[in-house]
Amino acid sequence: MSDISMAFDDEGNAYANTLDAPGGTFAFTGFNQTIAIKRPHRRWTNPITVHDNRGNPITSQTMFDDKNWLAVDNNTDVNGGPNRPHDGKIGWLYVCWSLDGTNGAQQQVVLMRSRDGGRTWGGEDPGDNTPIVLSQKGVVAGIGCKEDIGPRGEGYVTWYDNQLDTLMQVKSTDHGVTFSPARPIATIRGVNRPFPAQAFRNLSIPTTGIDRKGRLYVAVASANGDGEPVAGDVSVAELKRRAHEHQAESEAAGEAKVNSDIVLFRSTDGGNSYTGPVRVNRDRTRNDQFQPWMAVTPKGQLDILYFDKRRDPQNFFLGETLSRSNNGGRTFKDVRVDHRMWDPRVNPPISVSGQFIGDYQGIVADDRFAIPFWNDTQLSNLPKRSRRYSRWQEVLAARIPNDARRGGPRHHRRKRTSDRP
Repeated sequence: MSDISMAFDDEGNAYANTLDAPGGTFAFTGFNQTIAIKRPHRRWTNPITVHDNRGNPITSQTMFDDKNWLAVDNNTDVNGGPNRPHDGKIGWLYVCWSLDGTNGAQQQVVLMRSRDGGRTWGGEDPGDNTPIVLSQKGVVAGIGCKEDIGPRGEGYVTWYDNQLDTLMQVKSTDHGVTFSPARPIATIRGVNRPFPAQAFRNLSIPTTGIDRKGRLYVAVASANGDGEPVAGDVSVAELKRRAHEHQAESEAAGEAKVNSDIVLFRSTDGGNSYTGPVRVNRDRTRNDQFQPWMAVTPKGQLDILYFDKRRDPQNFFLGETLSRSNNGGRTFKDVRVDHRMWDPRVNPPISVSGQFIGDYQGIVADDRFAIPFWNDTQLSNLPKRSRRYSRWQEVLAARIPNDARRGGPRHHRRKRTSDRP
């Protein structure tokens, strides 16, 4: 089991979507997806199949699911009507992922949905086990999809095409019955290789969010903070040309002159156009920031968590930083999350791509607190006699108050006025 994605509806139910590898993670065959549901005051259900590649010998040996993400529509019900907390209605559930081929270049971003609270899944029809293809590119179309649901139930799916160094997006206004053609929204310079002197893999997977006014935000790691919104119709050939140009520039500059920053793009017109990039991390170093994840609070504050090397002069050890914006992503303030930096070389999990520190972090936030959670090895620095000592990567969390000192909004009190002359 891997790649867990959690979501909650407004009735108090929790959903956990995971990948299942019956042959083990190194077999790379037959990966399928399940979901478990936790009702209030009840235990988790047994796994419910979302998508299964084991239906026939061909797909069992040649296809697998990867980089899944789950979303719940808490704004509208399945018929498009109002959906309010504790009204007994559960909106559509959506899962997107990369459907990959093991023996060729096939890779598509796809989606399935459920209208009955996660009990039955399908593409066009419930239970059809045939996902809707979103990427429409043909081969190696992208990875790392993320869904967002707007205030009127409109759905957006965003992912990274690492061949084109481009962020792609589709939109649905009919609860996933149809989607717009996949289109590029911004180009970046992807951070897709291990950093100098380090062995863990990197990938510029985007993180996205949407506020109650329908404003869309996309954050991603990009070399030297580079990026540009894509305006108008741009061909795949032109995007490939730009990607090759960026790669040549990076190689000419050399690794020492290329660092990773977190950048943000924003749309205020339903994804039709984007502005940016805005550099999220506010450090003055040339050190790396990467692997961002975002939460948007009910009042519209942006909270973005990421791995951060700014406090190590050698640009090697890792920490965690939370950047907050109270003005729609125009400016950010950084808050240190970790207590000490950590060494990614300490007993890392080993995958087919080598050393591994994961591809995602996590964060939830409301207007009072943000709770980021991440993996690190700092507990290996404790004395072995300590109850908290661990020689492995562990998942840690922190609760960050949303006050002005930690990037929260500044509340200005109105001066009292007197009736006296």
